[in-house]
Amino acid sequence: MAKNTFDEKVYNEFCEILNKKINLGELITIEENLENLGMKDKTLEDFLEGEGIFQRMSKSEKLEKVGELKNFYSKRRGSGASEKSKLLESYRIILNDINKEKEYDNYLKKVKYAGVNQILKNSKEVYKRDGILKLNQIENYVSQINLKIKNESDARNIFYGFCREEEIPYTVERDYKNTENENKESQEDRKERYRKNYNSNSNENKSERAEVKMNAKDAKVLFCLSLVCLFLWITFFVFYFNNI
Repeated sequence: MAKNTFDEKVYNEFCEILNKKINLGELITIEENLENLGMKDKTLEDFLEGEGIFQRMSKSEKLEKVGELKNFYSKRRGSGASEKSKLLESYRIILNDINKEKEYDNYLKKVKYAGVNQILKNSKEVYKRDGILKLNQIENYVSQINLKIKNESDARNIFYGFCREEEIPYTVERDYKNTENENKESQEDRKERYRKNYNSNSNENKSERAEVKMNAKDAKVLFCLSLVCLFLWITFFVFYFNNI
């Protein structure tokens, strides 16, 4: 297991919200209206964004936009106008009640975290099957979680916290990169040693070849001198016997 620390608070909050009982109340009506609009697997937040109401807007801006849209849909018939108007009214009620707003935020998180929990379960099944989670698999799971919660840091903390709790060994990306750098450095060291050994061996081989060449040259010289001496001896004996 990786020794690197992670933000345990993020994972603890994830578990807390996942196990938290949400007082549905108004939320039941919201889910029914979403389903009638063909948005069964979507949230009120998804609907609102489609209508141009975003989380980054201030409460007053949201309420103003809700009023405009409610007025618009109240004058229309069909095309889900009634359901949309009801969803907007539900959101207006939530915005005007701090407790309902907090409950709604927890509800949104729980819906997202339920999807995250399924990703975590899938990773556990893969680990049980293969006995290991490879780095590319880990990064893929973190990316999947990030798509749901839109926060990569929290996605990593949730995944690492889950692995720690389930005793699943995991590799933190920076550890992998450090190991990769160490491996690159080792490879460079090996290459450098190889180059030095190669150059050293080349120099030795050159010396040996030069020595062999010198020995061959000396042998030729000695051979020629031997021939010359032999010729002189033969010439001497021929001359000597001819004069007797």
